[in-house]
Amino acid sequence: MNKYKDLLLGRIADHLVLNSPFLTNTGLFHGMMGVILFFAHYARYKQSTYYEKLVGDLFADLYEDISDDTPVNFENGLSGIGWGILYLLKNDFIDGSADIILKNIDSKLLAVNVKYVNDFSLEHGLQGMYYYISMRVQYANQIPFTYEYMSEWNIIKDKAELHTDFDINSQLVDLANTKLELIGSGLGLCDGCSGYGLMLLMS
Repeated sequence: MNKYKDLLLGRIADHLVLNSPFLTNTGLFHGMMGVILFFAHYARYKQSTYYEKLVGDLFADLYEDISDDTPVNFENGLSGIGWGILYLLKNDFIDGSADIILKNIDSKLLAVNVKYVNDFSLEHGLQGMYYYISMRVQYANQIPFTYEYMSEWNIIKDKAELHTDFDINSQLVDLANTKLELIGSGLGLCDGCSGYGLMLLMS
């Protein structure tokens, strides 16, 4: 099984190396952030400096591609990207200060008047945003959000019973496509190579 697993992971890695440069989506579920998470775990699994460097290069490209037009949602936007960055920092896949790296993302989230958002979904609504907010507060030397902003979140969290922790290990079962075919498949975590590869690595 390990030989088959290694072979399949190698095929996924090769496929992503060839095709990820053409990704225009920077997000967590369907874009570059999900690809980076796969390569981070794969680099550690293979103990490969090549893939470690690739993670750094892809992350630098992703960071440059974040723009004012990037949405704030978790599926394709800043909340998911920010959560992914925190995940990389937390697990020592990248080095740096969360307060510095995430300054612009924090500012964009802070500008959202959450009490007027009626979407509570993970993908596009408050649940996804809250996954980032709650994790961000845990890894801040100085809380980047105002007292009023966090008070609004506390009210919403209690009313809507929002979850505080996005557990990627359990969520991958729902996100990843277990009947993946490399040719013609997506590249991201959701129904894509990265999600299937991560599920293999974490199994």
